[in-house]
Amino acid sequence: MNKIVNGYLDFINESKLELLLEAKIQFMPRFTSLINRINSPIKDALEEIIGKDVDVNTNFIDISTKDDSISFIPDDKVDSVNYVVTAEPFITYHTLASTAKRNKTYSIGQVAEPTEGTIGKIVHQLTIDELNNILPSDNWEDWKDEDRLVHFSWSNGRYNVFIKKSGLKLDVSDHKSTEYKVGKFVNKILTKAGYNFTPVQIEDFVNKYKAQMKLRNNTLSRFEIVKGEDIRKYYLVDSYFVKKGSLGGSCMKHKYCQPYFDIYVYNPELISMIILKVEEGYVEDYVDEDTGEVISLPVEDKITGRALLWTDNKGRKIMDRIYVSDTADIEFFKEFANKNGFLYKKEQDFNEDTPLMLNNVQLSKEESIIKVQLPENTEYDNGYPYMDTLKYYTIRTGILTNEESKDKDYYLEGTDGNLSPCSFCGGGGEVDCPECLSTGIIECPECEGVRGETCDFCDGRKIMPCPSCDGNDPDCDFCKGKGELNCPECDGEGIIDCERCLGVGDIQCNICNGDETVDCPECR
Repeated sequence: MNKIVNGYLDFINESKLELLLEAKIQFMPRFTSLINRINSPIKDALEEIIGKDVDVNTNFIDISTKDDSISFIPDDKVDSVNYVVTAEPFITYHTLASTAKRNKTYSIGQVAEPTEGTIGKIVHQLTIDELNNILPSDNWEDWKDEDRLVHFSWSNGRYNVFIKKSGLKLDVSDHKSTEYKVGKFVNKILTKAGYNFTPVQIEDFVNKYKAQMKLRNNTLSRFEIVKGEDIRKYYLVDSYFVKKGSLGGSCMKHKYCQPYFDIYVYNPELISMIILKVEEGYVEDYVDEDTGEVISLPVEDKITGRALLWTDNKGRKIMDRIYVSDTADIEFFKEFANKNGFLYKKEQDFNEDTPLMLNNVQLSKEESIIKVQLPENTEYDNGYPYMDTLKYYTIRTGILTNEESKDKDYYLEGTDGNLSPCSFCGGGGEVDCPECLSTGIIECPECEGVRGETCDFCDGRKIMPCPSCDGNDPDCDFCKGKGELNCPECDGEGIIDCERCLGVGDIQCNICNGDETVDCPECR
Protein backbone atom coordinates (compact mmCIF):
# COMPACT_ATOMS: atom_id res chain seq x y z
CA MET A 1 0.00 0.00 0.00
CA ASN A 2 2.83 2.43 0.91
CA LYS A 3 4.52 1.76 -2.42
CA ILE A 4 1.28 2.53 -4.24
CA VAL A 5 0.78 5.77 -2.26
CA ASN A 6 4.39 6.86 -2.78
CA GLY A 7 4.18 6.07 -6.47
CA TYR A 8 1.02 8.12 -6.78
CA LEU A 9 2.65 11.09 -4.99
CA ASP A 10 5.65 10.85 -7.30
CA PHE A 11 3.29 10.90 -10.26
CA ILE A 12 1.51 14.00 -8.93
CA ASN A 13 4.80 15.83 -8.27
CA GLU A 14 6.09 14.83 -11.70
CA SER A 15 2.96 16.34 -13.27
CA LYS A 16 3.42 19.55 -11.31
CA LEU A 17 7.03 19.80 -12.46
CA GLU A 18 5.99 19.37 -16.09
CA LEU A 19 3.60 22.31 -15.66
CA LEU A 20 6.39 24.33 -14.05
CA LEU A 21 8.69 23.69 -17.00
CA GLU A 22 6.16 25.30 -19.34
CA ALA A 23 6.85 28.69 -17.71
CA LYS A 24 10.00 30.68 -17.09
CA ILE A 25 11.73 30.14 -13.77
CA GLN A 26 12.53 32.43 -10.85
CA PHE A 27 15.10 31.32 -8.30
CA MET A 28 14.73 32.44 -4.71
CA PRO A 29 17.74 34.12 -2.99
CA ARG A 30 18.54 31.15 -0.73
CA PHE A 31 18.69 28.75 -3.68
CA THR A 32 20.85 31.14 -5.69
CA SER A 33 23.22 31.68 -2.78
CA LEU A 34 23.63 27.94 -2.26
CA ILE A 35 24.36 26.95 -5.86
CA ASN A 36 26.83 29.83 -6.18
CA ARG A 37 29.03 27.89 -3.75
CA ILE A 38 29.16 24.86 -6.07
CA ASN A 39 31.90 24.40 -8.65
CA SER A 40 30.15 22.63 -11.50
CA PRO A 41 29.24 23.22 -15.16
CA ILE A 42 25.64 22.52 -14.14
CA LYS A 43 25.79 25.47 -11.73
CA ASP A 44 27.06 27.63 -14.62
CA ALA A 45 24.13 26.51 -16.79
CA LEU A 46 21.64 27.34 -14.02
CA GLU A 47 23.20 30.79 -13.66
CA GLU A 48 22.57 31.40 -17.36
CA ILE A 49 18.90 30.62 -16.77
CA ILE A 50 18.84 32.95 -13.77
CA GLY A 51 20.15 35.77 -15.92
CA LYS A 52 17.22 35.68 -18.33
CA ASP A 53 14.24 38.04 -18.08
CA VAL A 54 11.50 36.71 -15.84
CA ASP A 55 8.02 36.40 -17.32
CA VAL A 56 4.73 37.11 -15.55
CA ASN A 57 3.91 33.54 -14.65
CA THR A 58 7.04 32.68 -12.72
CA ASN A 59 7.63 29.74 -10.44
CA PHE A 60 9.62 30.12 -7.26
CA ILE A 61 12.46 27.63 -6.80
CA ASP A 62 13.89 27.42 -3.29
CA ILE A 63 15.88 25.09 -1.09
CA SER A 64 13.95 22.41 0.77
CA THR A 65 13.99 21.05 4.30
CA LYS A 66 15.70 17.98 2.86
CA ASP A 67 19.35 17.94 1.81
CA ASP A 68 18.67 16.23 -1.53
CA SER A 69 15.60 18.21 -2.66
CA ILE A 70 14.37 21.56 -3.92
CA SER A 71 10.95 23.11 -3.38
CA PHE A 72 8.78 25.02 -5.85
CA ILE A 73 5.34 26.54 -6.11
CA PRO A 74 3.32 24.76 -8.81
CA ASP A 75 2.46 26.79 -11.87
CA ASP A 76 -1.29 26.69 -11.17
CA LYS A 77 -0.69 28.53 -7.87
CA VAL A 78 1.56 31.28 -9.21
CA ASP A 79 -1.23 33.65 -10.22
CA SER A 80 -2.33 33.94 -6.60
CA VAL A 81 1.08 35.05 -5.30
CA ASN A 82 0.94 38.51 -3.73
CA TYR A 83 3.49 41.28 -3.37
CA VAL A 84 3.55 44.03 -0.75
CA VAL A 85 4.80 47.60 -1.27
CA THR A 86 7.54 47.96 1.35
CA ALA A 87 9.14 51.34 0.60
CA GLU A 88 7.99 54.92 0.09
CA PRO A 89 6.11 55.84 -3.11
CA PHE A 90 9.25 57.52 -4.51
CA ILE A 91 10.25 54.16 -6.02
CA THR A 92 7.14 54.19 -8.22
CA TYR A 93 7.16 55.58 -11.76
CA HIS A 94 3.70 57.09 -11.85
CA THR A 95 4.53 59.64 -14.57
CA LEU A 96 6.11 57.03 -16.83
CA ALA A 97 3.03 54.82 -16.46
CA SER A 98 0.76 57.78 -17.27
CA THR A 99 2.89 58.56 -20.34
CA ALA A 100 2.59 54.97 -21.54
CA LYS A 101 -1.19 55.06 -21.08
CA ARG A 102 -1.59 58.43 -22.81
CA ASN A 103 0.60 57.51 -25.79
CA LYS A 104 -0.72 53.93 -25.91
CA THR A 105 2.82 52.54 -25.91
CA TYR A 106 1.96 50.01 -23.19
CA SER A 107 -1.39 48.57 -22.19
CA ILE A 108 -2.16 49.65 -18.63
CA GLY A 109 -5.37 50.49 -16.76
CA GLN A 110 -6.08 53.34 -14.37
CA VAL A 111 -2.77 54.71 -13.07
CA ALA A 112 -2.59 55.49 -9.35
CA GLU A 113 -0.03 55.84 -6.53
CA PRO A 114 0.15 52.97 -3.99
CA THR A 115 1.04 53.47 -0.35
CA GLU A 116 3.34 51.45 1.84
CA GLY A 117 1.67 48.15 2.71
CA THR A 118 -0.42 48.00 -0.48
CA ILE A 119 -0.95 44.36 -1.49
CA GLY A 120 -1.14 43.49 -5.16
CA LYS A 121 0.35 41.47 -7.99
CA ILE A 122 3.11 41.79 -10.54
CA VAL A 123 1.41 41.79 -13.92
CA HIS A 124 4.57 41.98 -15.98
CA GLN A 125 8.25 42.86 -15.80
CA LEU A 126 9.00 45.44 -18.48
CA THR A 127 11.68 44.54 -21.00
CA ILE A 128 14.31 46.96 -22.27
CA ASP A 129 12.50 47.19 -25.62
CA GLU A 130 9.20 48.00 -23.92
CA LEU A 131 10.81 50.72 -21.80
CA ASN A 132 12.49 52.26 -24.83
CA ASN A 133 9.17 52.22 -26.63
CA ILE A 134 7.67 54.22 -23.76
CA LEU A 135 10.63 56.54 -23.20
CA PRO A 136 13.82 56.00 -25.24
CA SER A 137 16.94 56.03 -23.06
CA ASP A 138 20.43 54.54 -23.06
CA ASN A 139 20.23 54.09 -19.27
CA TRP A 140 17.63 51.30 -19.06
CA GLU A 141 20.23 48.62 -19.78
CA ASP A 142 22.41 49.81 -16.88
CA TRP A 143 19.73 49.20 -14.24
CA LYS A 144 20.39 46.36 -11.82
CA ASP A 145 17.94 43.48 -11.80
CA GLU A 146 16.45 44.47 -8.44
CA ASP A 147 15.74 47.96 -9.81
CA ARG A 148 14.00 46.78 -12.95
CA LEU A 149 10.50 48.15 -13.44
CA VAL A 150 7.42 45.97 -13.19
CA HIS A 151 3.75 46.60 -13.87
CA PHE A 152 2.16 46.41 -10.40
CA SER A 153 -1.62 46.16 -9.97
CA TRP A 154 -3.88 46.16 -6.89
CA SER A 155 -7.54 46.28 -5.86
CA ASN A 156 -8.36 43.44 -8.27
CA GLY A 157 -6.68 45.21 -11.17
CA ARG A 158 -8.45 48.54 -10.69
CA TYR A 159 -5.25 50.51 -9.99
CA ASN A 160 -1.89 50.21 -11.72
CA VAL A 161 1.62 51.70 -11.69
CA PHE A 162 5.21 51.02 -12.71
CA ILE A 163 7.38 50.29 -9.69
CA LYS A 164 10.90 49.06 -8.95
CA LYS A 165 11.12 45.40 -7.98
CA SER A 166 13.18 46.42 -4.94
CA GLY A 167 10.11 48.19 -3.56
CA LEU A 168 8.07 44.98 -3.43
CA LYS A 169 8.25 42.08 -1.01
CA LEU A 170 7.24 38.63 -2.20
CA ASP A 171 4.73 36.85 0.04
CA VAL A 172 4.55 33.10 -0.55
CA SER A 173 3.92 32.18 3.08
CA ASP A 174 0.35 31.07 2.36
CA HIS A 175 1.35 28.84 -0.54
CA LYS A 176 2.22 25.23 0.00
CA SER A 177 5.35 24.31 -1.91
CA THR A 178 6.09 21.01 -3.60
CA GLU A 179 9.34 19.14 -2.96
CA TYR A 180 11.27 17.43 -5.73
CA LYS A 181 14.60 15.61 -5.92
CA VAL A 182 17.31 18.03 -7.00
CA GLY A 183 18.85 15.57 -9.48
CA LYS A 184 15.60 15.03 -11.35
CA PHE A 185 14.84 18.75 -11.27
CA VAL A 186 18.23 19.75 -12.68
CA ASN A 187 18.05 17.08 -15.40
CA LYS A 188 14.58 18.12 -16.54
CA ILE A 189 15.02 21.90 -16.38
CA LEU A 190 18.36 21.90 -18.20
CA THR A 191 17.16 19.43 -20.82
CA LYS A 192 14.19 21.75 -21.38
CA ALA A 193 16.63 24.66 -21.79
CA GLY A 194 18.68 22.76 -24.37
CA TYR A 195 21.58 21.56 -22.19
CA ASN A 196 22.85 18.00 -22.11
CA PHE A 197 24.74 16.66 -19.10
CA THR A 198 25.84 13.10 -18.39
CA PRO A 199 24.51 11.11 -15.42
CA VAL A 200 27.99 11.35 -13.86
CA GLN A 201 27.92 15.17 -14.04
CA ILE A 202 24.43 15.30 -12.54
CA GLU A 203 25.43 12.93 -9.73
CA ASP A 204 28.48 15.10 -9.00
CA PHE A 205 26.29 18.20 -8.80
CA VAL A 206 23.78 16.46 -6.52
CA ASN A 207 26.56 15.35 -4.14
CA LYS A 208 27.94 18.88 -3.97
CA TYR A 209 24.44 20.28 -3.48
CA LYS A 210 23.81 17.91 -0.58
CA ALA A 211 27.18 18.81 0.95
CA GLN A 212 26.36 22.51 0.75
CA MET A 213 22.95 21.92 2.31
CA LYS A 214 24.51 20.07 5.24
CA LEU A 215 27.14 22.79 5.59
CA ARG A 216 24.44 25.47 5.49
CA ASN A 217 22.27 23.78 8.12
CA ASN A 218 25.31 23.19 10.29
CA THR A 219 26.44 26.81 9.93
CA LEU A 220 23.07 28.22 10.96
CA SER A 221 23.18 26.09 14.11
CA ARG A 222 26.47 27.74 15.13
CA PHE A 223 25.07 31.26 15.56
CA GLU A 224 24.75 32.64 19.07
CA ILE A 225 23.65 35.99 20.49
CA VAL A 226 25.78 37.20 23.38
CA LYS A 227 25.59 40.18 25.73
CA GLY A 228 27.53 41.99 28.43
CA GLU A 229 31.14 41.01 28.97
CA ASP A 230 30.94 38.43 26.20
CA ILE A 231 30.84 41.30 23.71
CA ARG A 232 34.18 42.47 25.01
CA LYS A 233 35.51 38.91 24.89
CA TYR A 234 34.59 38.23 21.27
CA TYR A 235 35.89 41.57 20.02
CA LEU A 236 39.39 40.53 21.11
CA VAL A 237 41.56 38.99 18.40
CA ASP A 238 42.38 36.06 20.70
CA SER A 239 38.80 34.84 20.09
CA TYR A 240 39.23 34.73 16.30
CA PHE A 241 39.71 31.34 14.67
CA VAL A 242 41.80 32.90 11.88
CA LYS A 243 43.08 36.45 11.44
CA LYS A 244 41.85 37.20 7.94
CA GLY A 245 38.97 38.85 6.15
CA SER A 246 37.12 41.86 7.54
CA LEU A 247 37.16 40.21 10.98
CA GLY A 248 40.94 39.90 11.01
CA GLY A 249 41.26 43.49 9.78
CA SER A 250 39.01 45.03 12.46
CA CYS A 251 40.47 48.13 14.11
CA MET A 252 38.81 47.18 17.41
CA LYS A 253 40.43 43.72 17.75
CA HIS A 254 43.39 44.83 19.86
CA LYS A 255 43.84 44.28 23.58
CA TYR A 256 44.20 48.01 24.26
CA CYS A 257 40.67 48.47 22.82
CA GLN A 258 39.04 46.29 25.47
CA PRO A 259 38.11 49.17 27.84
CA TYR A 260 36.30 51.01 25.03
CA PHE A 261 33.38 48.57 24.94
CA ASP A 262 31.73 49.68 28.19
CA ILE A 263 28.98 51.39 26.21
CA TYR A 264 28.04 47.96 24.82
CA VAL A 265 28.65 45.91 27.93
CA TYR A 266 26.64 48.15 30.28
CA ASN A 267 23.53 48.30 28.04
CA PRO A 268 22.64 44.63 27.50
CA GLU A 269 18.94 45.34 26.99
CA LEU A 270 19.77 47.47 23.93
CA ILE A 271 23.05 46.12 22.58
CA SER A 272 24.04 42.51 21.99
CA MET A 273 26.21 40.73 19.44
CA ILE A 274 25.67 37.91 16.96
CA ILE A 275 28.65 35.56 16.72
CA LEU A 276 29.37 32.64 14.40
CA LYS A 277 31.32 30.03 16.33
CA VAL A 278 33.64 27.37 14.99
CA GLU A 279 32.04 23.95 14.74
CA GLU A 280 32.06 22.10 18.06
CA GLY A 281 34.69 19.36 18.13
CA TYR A 282 36.70 20.94 15.31
CA VAL A 283 40.31 19.78 15.51
CA GLU A 284 43.36 21.71 14.32
CA ASP A 285 46.85 20.30 13.86
CA TYR A 286 49.89 21.91 15.48
CA VAL A 287 53.56 21.03 15.08
CA ASP A 288 55.59 20.69 18.30
CA GLU A 289 58.66 22.90 17.77
CA ASP A 290 60.86 20.65 19.92
CA THR A 291 59.90 17.20 18.66
CA GLY A 292 58.40 18.00 15.27
CA GLU A 293 55.44 15.88 16.25
CA VAL A 294 52.03 16.81 14.84
CA ILE A 295 49.59 17.35 17.69
CA SER A 296 45.83 17.55 17.13
CA LEU A 297 43.99 19.83 19.54
CA PRO A 298 40.31 20.77 19.60
CA VAL A 299 39.45 24.37 18.79
CA GLU A 300 37.35 25.78 21.59
CA ASP A 301 35.30 28.96 21.83
CA LYS A 302 36.58 30.63 18.65
CA ILE A 303 34.54 32.69 16.18
CA THR A 304 34.67 33.28 12.45
CA GLY A 305 32.26 36.22 12.38
CA ARG A 306 30.45 38.81 14.47
CA ALA A 307 27.94 41.65 14.12
CA LEU A 308 26.45 44.01 16.70
CA LEU A 309 22.71 43.72 17.26
CA TRP A 310 20.89 46.91 18.28
CA THR A 311 17.38 47.41 19.68
CA ASP A 312 16.19 50.85 18.62
CA ASN A 313 13.52 53.09 20.13
CA LYS A 314 10.89 51.43 17.91
CA GLY A 315 11.71 48.01 19.31
CA ARG A 316 13.32 46.86 16.06
CA LYS A 317 16.33 44.54 16.08
CA ILE A 318 19.02 45.77 13.70
CA MET A 319 22.12 43.80 12.74
CA ASP A 320 25.05 46.15 12.16
CA ARG A 321 28.00 45.64 9.82
CA ILE A 322 29.02 41.99 9.45
CA TYR A 323 32.66 41.10 10.12
CA VAL A 324 33.75 37.66 8.87
CA SER A 325 36.88 35.64 8.16
CA ASP A 326 35.27 34.19 5.04
CA THR A 327 33.20 36.52 2.83
CA ALA A 328 30.84 33.66 1.95
CA ASP A 329 29.59 33.64 5.55
CA ILE A 330 27.97 37.06 5.10
CA GLU A 331 24.99 35.37 3.42
CA PHE A 332 24.56 33.09 6.45
CA PHE A 333 24.41 36.15 8.72
CA LYS A 334 21.73 37.64 6.47
CA GLU A 335 19.77 34.40 6.51
CA PHE A 336 20.04 34.27 10.30
CA ALA A 337 18.73 37.85 10.38
CA ASN A 338 15.84 37.01 8.04
CA LYS A 339 14.95 33.96 10.10
CA ASN A 340 14.73 36.08 13.27
CA GLY A 341 13.13 39.18 11.77
CA PHE A 342 16.26 41.36 12.17
CA LEU A 343 16.99 44.31 9.91
CA TYR A 344 20.47 44.50 8.39
CA LYS A 345 22.64 46.77 6.23
CA LYS A 346 22.33 46.45 2.47
CA GLU A 347 26.11 46.80 2.10
CA GLN A 348 28.67 45.77 4.70
CA ASP A 349 30.45 49.11 4.91
CA PHE A 350 31.28 51.87 7.39
CA ASN A 351 28.74 54.38 6.05
CA GLU A 352 25.98 55.55 8.34
CA ASP A 353 23.49 56.18 5.53
CA THR A 354 23.57 52.70 3.99
CA PRO A 355 19.94 51.54 3.50
CA LEU A 356 18.54 48.80 5.73
CA MET A 357 17.04 45.56 4.49
CA LEU A 358 14.30 43.33 5.86
CA ASN A 359 13.77 39.87 4.37
CA ASN A 360 15.85 40.84 1.32
CA VAL A 361 13.77 43.96 0.66
CA GLN A 362 15.28 47.43 0.89
CA LEU A 363 13.62 49.86 3.28
CA SER A 364 13.07 53.54 2.61
CA LYS A 365 15.48 56.25 3.70
CA GLU A 366 13.20 57.21 6.56
CA GLU A 367 12.80 53.60 7.70
CA SER A 368 16.59 53.22 7.65
CA ILE A 369 17.07 55.82 10.37
CA ILE A 370 18.12 54.18 13.65
CA LYS A 371 17.84 55.77 17.08
CA VAL A 372 18.93 53.93 20.20
CA GLN A 373 17.95 55.47 23.54
CA LEU A 374 20.85 55.03 25.99
CA PRO A 375 20.74 56.45 29.55
CA GLU A 376 20.78 60.25 29.56
CA ASN A 377 23.83 62.25 30.72
CA THR A 378 26.00 59.14 30.84
CA GLU A 379 29.66 59.21 29.89
CA TYR A 380 31.89 56.16 29.60
CA ASP A 381 35.19 57.18 31.12
CA ASN A 382 37.20 54.27 29.70
CA GLY A 383 36.67 55.42 26.12
CA TYR A 384 34.44 54.66 23.16
CA PRO A 385 34.71 52.22 20.23
CA TYR A 386 34.79 53.06 16.56
CA MET A 387 31.26 52.73 15.19
CA ASP A 388 30.39 51.81 11.62
CA THR A 389 26.79 53.00 11.59
CA LEU A 390 25.56 54.73 14.76
CA LYS A 391 28.21 57.43 14.66
CA TYR A 392 26.30 60.34 16.21
CA TYR A 393 26.12 60.47 20.00
CA THR A 394 24.39 63.09 22.16
CA ILE A 395 25.36 62.57 25.79
CA ARG A 396 22.76 64.81 27.39
CA THR A 397 19.87 62.97 25.70
CA GLY A 398 21.54 59.56 25.46
CA ILE A 399 20.62 59.24 21.76
CA LEU A 400 22.92 57.17 19.56
CA THR A 401 21.91 57.39 15.91
CA ASN A 402 22.93 57.17 12.27
CA GLU A 403 21.02 60.38 11.49
CA GLU A 404 23.07 63.55 11.33
CA SER A 405 21.62 66.42 13.36
CA LYS A 406 22.59 69.70 14.97
CA ASP A 407 21.94 68.21 18.41
CA LYS A 408 24.74 65.65 18.32
CA ASP A 409 27.73 66.13 20.60
CA TYR A 410 30.20 63.70 19.08
CA TYR A 411 31.07 61.77 15.96
CA LEU A 412 32.18 58.26 16.92
CA GLU A 413 34.91 57.42 14.42
CA GLY A 414 37.90 57.44 16.75
CA THR A 415 40.05 54.31 17.03
CA ASP A 416 41.91 55.44 20.15
CA GLY A 417 38.94 55.39 22.52
CA ASN A 418 38.44 59.13 22.57
CA LEU A 419 35.10 60.78 21.97
CA SER A 420 36.04 62.15 18.60
CA PRO A 421 34.61 65.52 17.66
CA CYS A 422 33.59 66.07 14.08
CA SER A 423 36.27 64.60 11.83
CA PHE A 424 35.56 67.27 9.21
CA CYS A 425 36.23 70.40 11.24
CA GLY A 426 38.12 68.91 14.19
CA GLY A 427 35.44 70.12 16.57
CA GLY A 428 35.83 73.82 15.80
CA GLY A 429 32.45 74.03 14.13
CA GLU A 430 33.80 76.04 11.18
CA VAL A 431 35.81 75.31 8.03
CA ASP A 432 37.44 77.45 5.36
CA CYS A 433 34.89 78.81 2.95
CA PRO A 434 35.04 76.61 -0.17
CA GLU A 435 33.60 79.36 -2.38
CA CYS A 436 36.18 82.11 -1.79
CA LEU A 437 38.98 79.82 -0.56
CA SER A 438 38.98 81.67 2.74
CA THR A 439 39.68 85.13 1.23
CA GLY A 440 36.27 86.66 1.83
CA ILE A 441 35.96 87.83 -1.80
CA ILE A 442 35.04 86.21 -5.10
CA GLU A 443 35.31 87.19 -8.74
CA CYS A 444 32.38 89.34 -9.78
CA PRO A 445 29.90 87.02 -11.54
CA GLU A 446 28.54 89.92 -13.62
CA CYS A 447 31.79 91.01 -15.33
CA GLU A 448 33.85 87.88 -14.55
CA GLY A 449 36.62 89.97 -13.04
CA VAL A 450 37.28 92.27 -16.02
CA ARG A 451 35.64 95.10 -14.03
CA GLY A 452 33.09 96.06 -16.69
CA GLU A 453 32.26 96.00 -20.39
CA THR A 454 33.92 97.60 -23.41
CA CYS A 455 33.01 101.25 -23.80
CA ASP A 456 30.73 101.63 -26.79
CA PHE A 457 31.64 105.32 -27.18
CA CYS A 458 35.35 104.73 -27.90
CA ASP A 459 35.06 101.05 -28.76
CA GLY A 460 37.58 100.29 -26.04
CA ARG A 461 40.34 102.44 -27.54
CA LYS A 462 40.31 104.72 -24.46
CA ILE A 463 40.91 107.83 -26.64
CA MET A 464 39.03 109.53 -29.45
CA PRO A 465 39.76 112.31 -32.00
CA CYS A 466 39.40 115.87 -30.74
CA PRO A 467 35.80 116.92 -31.41
CA SER A 468 36.98 120.49 -32.02
CA CYS A 469 39.75 120.11 -34.61
CA ASP A 470 39.33 116.46 -35.50
CA GLY A 471 43.08 116.10 -34.93
CA ASN A 472 44.10 118.44 -37.70
CA ASP A 473 44.98 121.71 -35.83
CA PRO A 474 48.29 121.78 -33.93
CA ASP A 475 47.22 125.07 -32.35
CA CYS A 476 43.84 123.76 -31.14
CA ASP A 477 43.10 125.13 -27.68
CA PHE A 478 40.69 122.24 -26.89
CA CYS A 479 43.19 119.41 -27.31
CA LYS A 480 46.33 121.50 -26.96
CA GLY A 481 47.42 120.34 -30.37
CA LYS A 482 47.42 116.62 -29.46
CA GLY A 483 44.62 115.87 -31.83
CA GLU A 484 42.92 113.42 -29.38
CA LEU A 485 41.35 113.27 -25.93
CA ASN A 486 40.55 110.66 -23.30
CA CYS A 487 37.13 109.19 -23.93
CA PRO A 488 34.71 111.22 -21.80
CA GLU A 489 32.38 108.20 -21.44
CA CYS A 490 34.88 105.80 -19.86
CA ASP A 491 37.37 108.46 -18.69
CA GLY A 492 40.10 106.84 -20.74
CA GLU A 493 39.70 103.39 -19.22
CA GLY A 494 38.30 101.67 -22.30
CA ILE A 495 35.59 99.95 -20.24
CA ILE A 496 32.44 101.03 -18.45
CA ASP A 497 32.49 100.10 -14.76
CA CYS A 498 30.38 97.03 -13.83
CA GLU A 499 27.35 98.08 -11.85
CA ARG A 500 27.67 94.97 -9.63
CA CYS A 501 31.28 95.38 -8.47
CA LEU A 502 31.62 99.13 -9.35
CA GLY A 503 34.65 98.39 -11.48
CA VAL A 504 36.63 96.60 -8.77
CA GLY A 505 36.42 93.15 -10.43
CA ASP A 506 35.47 91.24 -7.29
CA ILE A 507 32.76 91.31 -4.65
CA GLN A 508 32.23 90.08 -1.11
CA CYS A 509 31.64 86.32 -0.97
CA ASN A 510 27.93 85.72 -0.53
CA ILE A 511 28.53 82.29 1.03
CA CYS A 512 30.58 83.38 4.02
CA ASN A 513 29.60 87.08 3.80
CA GLY A 514 33.27 88.02 3.85
CA ASP A 515 34.00 86.13 7.08
CA GLU A 516 36.33 83.69 5.27
CA THR A 517 34.85 80.68 7.15
CA VAL A 518 31.51 78.85 7.16
CA ASP A 519 29.73 76.48 9.53
CA CYS A 520 30.99 72.92 9.22
CA PRO A 521 28.69 71.05 6.83
CA GLU A 522 29.18 67.81 8.79
CA CYS A 523 28.28 68.97 12.29
CA ARG A 524 26.37 72.23 11.85
